[in-house]
Amino acid sequence: MKRNLFMLLFAAAMCGIVLCSYEHGPAYEGGINRTGSQGGAANCMGSGCHGANTPTTIVDVKVYNSAGGIITQYQPGVTYTVAITGVNTAASLLTEFGFQVSAVLSNAAQAGSFTIASGADLRVTSLGGLQIVEHKHALEDSVTNYFVARFSWTAPAAGSGDVKFYGILNPIGESGHKLTDDEDEDDEDEISLPNTAPVITLIEGNGYTNAVATTNSEKGFVLYPNPCKDALNVVTTAPAAYDVYIYSAGGGVVGYGKSANNFCKINMQDLPMGLYTVVIKSENFTVIKSVLRQ
Repeated sequence: MKRNLFMLLFAAAMCGIVLCSYEHGPAYEGGINRTGSQGGAANCMGSGCHGANTPTTIVDVKVYNSAGGIITQYQPGVTYTVAITGVNTAASLLTEFGFQVSAVLSNAAQAGSFTIASGADLRVTSLGGLQIVEHKHALEDSVTNYFVARFSWTAPAAGSGDVKFYGILNPIGESGHKLTDDEDEDDEDEISLPNTAPVITLIEGNGYTNAVATTNSEKGFVLYPNPCKDALNVVTTAPAAYDVYIYSAGGGVVGYGKSANNFCKINMQDLPMGLYTVVIKSENFTVIKSVLRQ
């Protein structure tokens, strides 16, 4: 009887560990697709240790060509870079994150193939006919509450049709609760603030970039401060005059400035906190950068 009770308690404990230890990837450890594709749950609720989606975490998935331009069409068989980025605008102690990304055709089949660079702390897990890109371990980023993961994607064969990208990112950190003498590190409360990215669609085409991303020639541009709060400064050694456009995650122009003596200052204080695309244009070049508004 005692042996049976011990085995039951042991099994329950192990089950609890399994359900609460998806730090190595929900698809890999739990067979779970959290991106929302193919009927998978588009949140981190359910089995596991995380809660519902929160609007204070802003997540975005973008696909880039070899020149650094954001694409809306893909060329069959070409390899691109996918980036999932996120920022939490409320918490102040989020230093790690996990994520998942999937790419799906209109018939719910896998679209193309993902590749992870050697040494990256990411993995590709096959699940239900899909490839799920996710973290191997909790990932860190150099800027608190600003998170990014990048990997390669090779587009499917000609005739495959539209491709939809799904993503979810989960920033985590400690609550800031100060431990008492009777507590240890295991008693610290974890903050978990996941959210899904808007689904993006790439149509099959010739791979041209969209209107806000044509090339990524740096031209010596520096953006500061980044992250910024009140104003963004853009400066370069390039002799040409240039215009600066600020694009929201939805693709709309929310800020504009024109250079004077190779310098441009744009007011950012009225914009919501989050990630923005900065497009610098002249007659001869277009430069694409990002800025975080805190």
